Amino acid sequence: MGPNVCSAFMGGCESSRKDARGPVFRKEPPSRVMFSNSSGIEIGCKADGNPAPRIFWQTKNGTVVKDIPDLMHLKTDGTLVFLPFSKSDYRQDVHDNMYHCLASNSVGTIVSREVYVRGVLKQHFIPQVFDEYVVKGNTAVLKCQLPTFAKEYVVVDSWIRNDGHILKMSENKVRSYTVLRSGELLIHEIQEKDSSWSYHCQTRDKLTGETILSGNSGKIIITESHSSTLPQITFHQPQVRYQEGSSAQLPCVAQGSPPPTYRWMKETTNGILRPMKEDGRIWVSQGILNIKKVKRSDGGKYQCIARNSIGERRIETALNITAPLIVHLRPPYQVLNIGQEATFNCSVTGYPVLAVDWMKDKHQLFGSSRIRFLSRDVILISSVRREDRGMYQCFVRNDIEDAQGTAELKISDATPTLISVFHEHTLHPGDDASLQCISNGNPVPSVTWYLDGAIVKQNPRMTASDYTSDAGDVVSFLNITDIQIEDSGEYQCHVTNDVGVVFHANRVNVYGPLFVRRMQNITAISGEDLIMRCPYGGYPMKGIRWLKDGGETATGSTYVSIVVSPVIDPHFFRGSVVTDEGLRTKFMCVVVKGDPPLRFHWLKNGLPFIPNGDTVVQTFDDSSILTFNRVSSSDRGRYTCIASNAASSTNLTTQLIINVPPQWTVEPKNISVILGNTVWMDCAAVGFPAPNILWKKMIYTGNTAGDFTYVHSSPRAHRFNNGTLVLSDVEESDSGSYLCQASNGIGTGLSKIIILKVLVPPRFKNPYQSRTVREGTNVSVACSAVGDPPMTIQWMRNKSILNVKNNSRYIIKEKSAKLQTQSEFLVSNVSRNDTGIYTCTATNDIGEDEAVVKLVVQGIPDAPSNVTVLNITSRSLTLHWEILNNGNSHITGSIIQYQTHSGTEWNGRTSQLIVSSAETVATLRGLTPITMYFIRIVAENSLGKSKPSEVIEATTEEEELPGPLILGLSPNEIMWKPPPREMRNGIIVGYYVGYKVSVADDKFTLKKVEKSNGEQQSTHITGLQPLTEYDIVIRAYNSAGVGPESSPIMGKTLRTDPTSSPTFGKRETDFPFYKNITLIITIVVSSVILIIIIFILVMCFRKQSENNDENSDYENGKDILMMKDLTNQISIKPVDPSHYSCEIDNKTDFPEPYTYLDAFSPIQVRENETQEASFSCKPTSDNPCQTASDKDSNEHTDTAVDKWCNSNQSDISQTPVR
Repeated sequence: MGPNVCSAFMGGCESSRKDARGPVFRKEPPSRVMFSNSSGIEIGCKADGNPAPRIFWQTKNGTVVKDIPDLMHLKTDGTLVFLPFSKSDYRQDVHDNMYHCLASNSVGTIVSREVYVRGVLKQHFIPQVFDEYVVKGNTAVLKCQLPTFAKEYVVVDSWIRNDGHILKMSENKVRSYTVLRSGELLIHEIQEKDSSWSYHCQTRDKLTGETILSGNSGKIIITESHSSTLPQITFHQPQVRYQEGSSAQLPCVAQGSPPPTYRWMKETTNGILRPMKEDGRIWVSQGILNIKKVKRSDGGKYQCIARNSIGERRIETALNITAPLIVHLRPPYQVLNIGQEATFNCSVTGYPVLAVDWMKDKHQLFGSSRIRFLSRDVILISSVRREDRGMYQCFVRNDIEDAQGTAELKISDATPTLISVFHEHTLHPGDDASLQCISNGNPVPSVTWYLDGAIVKQNPRMTASDYTSDAGDVVSFLNITDIQIEDSGEYQCHVTNDVGVVFHANRVNVYGPLFVRRMQNITAISGEDLIMRCPYGGYPMKGIRWLKDGGETATGSTYVSIVVSPVIDPHFFRGSVVTDEGLRTKFMCVVVKGDPPLRFHWLKNGLPFIPNGDTVVQTFDDSSILTFNRVSSSDRGRYTCIASNAASSTNLTTQLIINVPPQWTVEPKNISVILGNTVWMDCAAVGFPAPNILWKKMIYTGNTAGDFTYVHSSPRAHRFNNGTLVLSDVEESDSGSYLCQASNGIGTGLSKIIILKVLVPPRFKNPYQSRTVREGTNVSVACSAVGDPPMTIQWMRNKSILNVKNNSRYIIKEKSAKLQTQSEFLVSNVSRNDTGIYTCTATNDIGEDEAVVKLVVQGIPDAPSNVTVLNITSRSLTLHWEILNNGNSHITGSIIQYQTHSGTEWNGRTSQLIVSSAETVATLRGLTPITMYFIRIVAENSLGKSKPSEVIEATTEEEELPGPLILGLSPNEIMWKPPPREMRNGIIVGYYVGYKVSVADDKFTLKKVEKSNGEQQSTHITGLQPLTEYDIVIRAYNSAGVGPESSPIMGKTLRTDPTSSPTFGKRETDFPFYKNITLIITIVVSSVILIIIIFILVMCFRKQSENNDENSDYENGKDILMMKDLTNQISIKPVDPSHYSCEIDNKTDFPEPYTYLDAFSPIQVRENETQEASFSCKPTSDNPCQTASDKDSNEHTDTAVDKWCNSNQSDISQTPVR
């Protein structure tokens, strides 16, 4: 009946229910879906199964997804469509929600992974790039600043330099640039040229593909460090994630002076840091750790060490390696009998795995007395029931994605049962009737309808149909319309499947005359009950009468044949047989009753038994013998003998139990494990009954072996059902002897002792030390490593192996204990050259570790060097110097010593300036103009002062001159003396002599006079007006500029050209007791008056000389000169009736020698006694404003004269000289 019955009676069932398969996803939606509100998106979901599954969607809370006009639409093929929407149409329950796709058919229902759907509203933004400050020689990091809302779906596509050069992450054409996957631009080894570039970033929208250029550009602002500084980590990523097989970059950027070098180390499982060994796959470039084609083993914690001569800084980065999650639920399809055990194993590839969940037919699966979770990946269903059939799913999750696997469980050997049946009906012709039978079973049973023992033939008035409910029940109907009398009789619904049959019968009576249908021949079994029904129709019926070999009206007849069914003798076929492996045994199936011919066949575990070389089946007329020549464990099972004849068949089943002593399937072996790792000690045996496996560990008392004790489960020790013992985070105490025992009561059992050796790689308890010592002392540095011997320790300094043999100051001592080796490195009479990073590397056969010792030897600083003068003025010097070695101790200050003599002694006459901190620029002030200074510098730190630097010489510049001293006036010349040497502030180049009529407001007429070699200076002035008083001033100049005017003197010309001395006057400004002396001489007739005047003059000059010895020679010469002039005048010219007077005034209204005048009074220029002269600021040789030089001195540029000339050009005019 089976499939054909289904086809005939169900008309349209998809296929035989034996071929039904649960749904399996052919296209599963992704874990995360993000889309722009301007574009919308379609999410596909497809599944296979028989019958074809129905696809529908639900939200996380279980609400079935339905169409929402203008927002969401569900296609007939299961595709979920999100339509473009405006900002006002945004709905969080639609556009920011979790969804599931479900596929369901008659077998069961499966659920897709969680699908997080997010619709993003388009918002305008402009990326920004900020300037970056960086110390020269280091690495700069430019970041593309994005608003928070955009970071999830906007990425940095490229960087564009202001010359148009494009920098992308996938390209490394320019080694000085690195574009990280996170978008930062790294510019390495910054130099001055890098400050001329500016950079824009360009972003790309992953949803729409739109690109945006940053609104501004960022520049690199380079700073200089004037002292050494410890590295500072300016950029790193604490955690990065890469997919297996991709290329990883771990950035580490630090700034320091000098620029730091970089080193990467990886932390092992036991916390030991191991340096990264560079090869073709792993390398470090500009502080970035690059790993090509990352593997799962590359994951872990890494440390970046940025180090320079001052010290080091460390940061940690966690590298997480992921692989796409792929889940297979095994077995994917299994068919079990009720009462059997079902096991599902969730097999996962990919990582990490953070959670595992189980579901059955879209509902969470929880543990119970029958359903046990052996681990998070394995479930066991003991004694399966019919309700256990359906679809099982294993969901695996991490923080990136979800994945699921699907499996189907079918329950077989479920005999059909009737849940609901029809009752007796009594009807009139023309009525309608509906008969119903509800049943279940596994496989899904089929239903056949009978009328008085014959299959109901369908016709337009009589139809049968059925369907399977959601609960798996089969509901079958027989519908009869316009019932007729011939439709009356006994109706049966037969429910059958591969396991068994069940039926229900009841009558449908139709009013009308009685009749009996033709009866079929019947074969009966001898000794058993025979039931014969009378297939009558019509109603009412008063009674039924049976006749044998004859009949009456309205009767029927049948032929009954009696056949004896076979009976198997249970004496030879016991319920179970127990034997040991390797023995001979047989099953005898003997039929003691039953009509021939008899047929025999054997089953093993419900399947036809096929003999092999060690088994033989012998069949006779009334018996069959199954012989095992040598039983083995594979022969274990249930054996059934079936005997049948024409009447029926019968069977008996026996259980063959074979006791098998334990045998190793995995024999334990000695094993080694590295400290801190996990060790799997396998021990597996088979036998019957299943052997029990136990682990024991030998306990030692001191050095004496004791008894074995059980290894109990603990957080670090776990024993699996298959016998494997797992120890995690292995400690040294876990080493020793272990005993694995397997026993099942058969035989003596098995046992094996193995040795677990815990291998201890070298490790330092103190991996980083820092020592600071004083220069000239002795120092010892020790490192102690724990690990298995033999272990060697090697010392390195700044990555170079220390050569102890070639340096008598170095000594290395080692001593070893049980698992510890200590190495001591001694250095005598340390110098600053011994400062450095010392690495102590311990190595054994298992691994290596290193400890770092930073040794800093401190001493006084080196003498300052490269002392240079940055700026010189007349009264200050600005100095710069370098301290190349600070003695490994911060400079606390510098002492600048300076003096004006070049002697080797620096004593109390030496001046000094103390400069605090580590400044290397200072200015000496209050110096004397045009003076040579001898300068040296001493540096100081906490340990003392350095030796002085080399002495340098520096000469201050000149200042403008004070006014000269006018000595006197004669008819042919005017005489003056330069200022004293200590007041000259430089080398005098020449003089300007100015004269004008006293009572006039005219400007002074200037005459330029070059400096003569003698101390006394003079020049002739001609072309003066007779009998006219003149004011005369003199002004000296040097390369620094023009000095102030001298005190004016006044002289009066004669009526005609003089033959004797004219009237003259004198005013001096240089005497301590006479601030102002005016001598007015008027030639008078009387020679007596002249003598008096001469006497007075002599007394005046003598009085001055008594107060100023340094000017005595000057005064004497002046007296002689004046006396000579007066004598000549008296002797040459007749006495003119005039007055002579000598005024000595002590007024202080004239300027001091150091008083500077801002400008000349308005003057006129007279050049070299020419009749007409002009003063011009043109670069001609006769121009008094032109550059002057003196052969006896260094060349000085007359810049100050030029300035004076420019500032007074408006006051200078051309005036004829008469």
